[in-house]
Amino acid sequence: MSLRLKVKVMLIIEYSGTDIPNKLAESIFEPFVRADNSRNSKTGGTSLGLAISKGIIKIHGGGGYQNRYLL
Repeated sequence: MSLRLKVKVMLIIEYSGTDIPNKLAESIFEPFVRADNSRNSKTGGTSLGLAISKGIIKIHGGGGYQNRYLL
């Protein structure tokens, strides 16, 4: 016999990169999409953090918005 609890959790993701332009609103959660074209892997980051966060949220049945961006 297994016991399942229904729990609601709010996960807050803080993005510390540059401002995200509106044109990237749909794609910013995809792997390797960068808000700042001047950055590269030598100067820091792989542009995977938001994609990984979105994947974890989806695997656990979540969704919603972060600021104005749909997860």
